[in-house]
Amino acid sequence: MLRRRLGVAALVLTPLILPTALATAANVASPAVNPAARVAATTVTGTVAATDSLNDGSTAGSNSAAVFVVPTQIQGAQTRPGSRGFGYDLGGVATVESLDLFQYVGGSSRGARARLADVVVHTAAGDFAATLPDQDAVTITLPTPVATSWVTLETNTQHDGADPAIGIAELGVSASKGISPRRANVALGRPVTLLGTGWSGTGDLTDNVLAGATSDLSTSRVNAAGGATSLGLDIDLGASATVNGLGLAENDYGASGGRRLAQGVRLLFSDDPTFATVNGTRDLTLANIPYQQVDFDPAAGRYVRLTLLSRYSNRDESFGVTEVQLFAVPEPTAVALVLPALMLLRRTPRERTRVH
Repeated sequence: MLRRRLGVAALVLTPLILPTALATAANVASPAVNPAARVAATTVTGTVAATDSLNDGSTAGSNSAAVFVVPTQIQGAQTRPGSRGFGYDLGGVATVESLDLFQYVGGSSRGARARLADVVVHTAAGDFAATLPDQDAVTITLPTPVATSWVTLETNTQHDGADPAIGIAELGVSASKGISPRRANVALGRPVTLLGTGWSGTGDLTDNVLAGATSDLSTSRVNAAGGATSLGLDIDLGASATVNGLGLAENDYGASGGRRLAQGVRLLFSDDPTFATVNGTRDLTLANIPYQQVDFDPAAGRYVRLTLLSRYSNRDESFGVTEVQLFAVPEPTAVALVLPALMLLRRTPRERTRVH
């Protein structure tokens, strides 16, 4: 079954680069503005706590206050993927207009870090390609505002630099309207049973923590035999639920480099914990990014099994997962509630370029 995002066909648009002033929209990735926002990223240095810097409002960055990613592995090897991106689960639906990216290039004994060049902004309403200028602060303006409950910035290439490990000091998500409630995540807090052997890490995969780290597996589970056909997990929802959306956050960087992310996955729905009887099967194709939400035709059951069918190529064979979300079909009588108006988040003025 082909991937669908809120019923909107995917878009790929090439932007122009224009100078601009600071945006006045609120940063819906900021906990001060939107407490429901969750970082979805894997830092290659430090612990999971380092990922808090992605939306803490500080744009300066340092070796201890940035999310470090390695998109291209080794200097000049632009075709060898490493880290696959970073972003947010916004916890609700926002009308996003632009992203404000601040990069940290200091602190390396090798010299200046290599800034991001070619990226793709992934949202529920489509994908937007952009080529960034070689500077620390950049605003990526979408061609038109999009309604989305998640955002991931896919990292594809980098500008020249002495160190491919680039620090992401801050990623703001600008929206001029409030945040609307989304479908309930019926997997939240529910027990997970891992399938297959060889799992490491201690992460709770339904605790609403989507951030991970290469050397800190307190929020993730990793399996060295990532290609095993039996690899997957079961979730007990506690009661039968009708589900039409999957959220998957993966730990995308291992000891050997970027991990091979899930490409094809299968969801089985059953009211039998042994899955002897299956109510429905949904085969999904995922994008090569570490966090995304994917819609599918509704299926019902108390127990949901997720198994890997195929994976994208990368240097590290292990499979790492940080969070699994299952979004339920809203009840017909559900009443949408609108959260209070967003505050404007003050930003430290810095020179940057807007990308349209």
